[in-house]
Amino acid sequence: MHTSHRTVRRALVVLMGVAALAGCVTAAPPPAVAKDPDTAMRLQAAIEHFVSTHPGVPGAVLHVEAPRLGLNWQGASGLFAFGEEKPLAPTDAFRTASVTKTFTAATVLRLVEEGALSLGDPVVHYLPPGLICQLSTIDHVCYGRRITIRQLLNHTSGVYDYATDPTWRAQVLADPQRTWRPRELVRVAIRNGEPYFRPGQGFQYSDTGYVLLGLIIQRVTGLPLARAYRNLLPFARLGLGHTYLEGREPVPAEASERAHQYINAIDTTHWNPSFDTFGGGGLVSTAADLDTFIRALFEGRIYEHPSTLHTMLQVSRHANYALGLFRDQEEGRVAWNHTGFFGSFMYFVPSLDLSFAGSVNQATTPSIGLVRSVIRVIADAEAAR
Repeated sequence: MHTSHRTVRRALVVLMGVAALAGCVTAAPPPAVAKDPDTAMRLQAAIEHFVSTHPGVPGAVLHVEAPRLGLNWQGASGLFAFGEEKPLAPTDAFRTASVTKTFTAATVLRLVEEGALSLGDPVVHYLPPGLICQLSTIDHVCYGRRITIRQLLNHTSGVYDYATDPTWRAQVLADPQRTWRPRELVRVAIRNGEPYFRPGQGFQYSDTGYVLLGLIIQRVTGLPLARAYRNLLPFARLGLGHTYLEGREPVPAEASERAHQYINAIDTTHWNPSFDTFGGGGLVSTAADLDTFIRALFEGRIYEHPSTLHTMLQVSRHANYALGLFRDQEEGRVAWNHTGFFGSFMYFVPSLDLSFAGSVNQATTPSIGLVRSVIRVIADAEAAR
């Protein structure tokens, strides 16, 4: 699993100075068992073990699909919120945070398919000229004109990341009801930090780059970002009825109730979501919807041409990040994925034809232990066939 940006983000959360919360957890009612009851039971046991051994986690939801085993399963364990008796349900929704980046990248690639832009295009073609040199000037030389759309997608632009800036994080914590506009977030990056390197010369995870991609999508399509997602990605055809861009479109009538999510002991459920709802984050979804999306992506049901997925999976020479997806090795297997700040995750493991998604609803507890348990359970079931 890639550790650099994820470790830094967890450390910055801890620096907020909030004590971790220890709480009791209870198991949700057992889900309907699929064709493989033994594997389903092991998955439920894995999620219950994870929650019971991580007291800072209120609860966890999980959806797993392994067609070779005839398995399409969902489960949950723990609480909807600390201090409540209501159990977390497998269908409860959550803020996906950076898992949204995969949707943003897929939207950009759909625009590439339509000929509306090219990955090699300099972003100066789509962003205000006065902004370009502010994004990247090193030793009095403007490198902003060299930044391409591909470099924003794979985090090789060198643009400073506003989301890991300690000063900005302190502002969000001090005033969680503040409304942040996309261009304002870009200005935070320009004002608070310097470029990490010249474009294409390294890797540094940057939410700022994905905010810029959101602006580019709006510029090219002439649509609000939420509408662009729905027009270019097959939300309706895939049945993603519980997925929406929070605060930027109406909540669908069929959307599930959103579970509480935490930063240590801080309940962020009622925070103004605008600090993370434009390109780099912002989608609310369910484990089932995220699982449906990543499986559709790898089964060729998102793009018009198979070559587009091949393009998306081209990993940077600087890191294990492609275009909106990490390529990790977990349990000895390639695992394509994206994770999010509040404990959300979405995975596809090609060797097992395994897709799964969910959330642990806690920013300070990595979900990787649960992720690895899922892969082990499915790998063992495959070996026993």
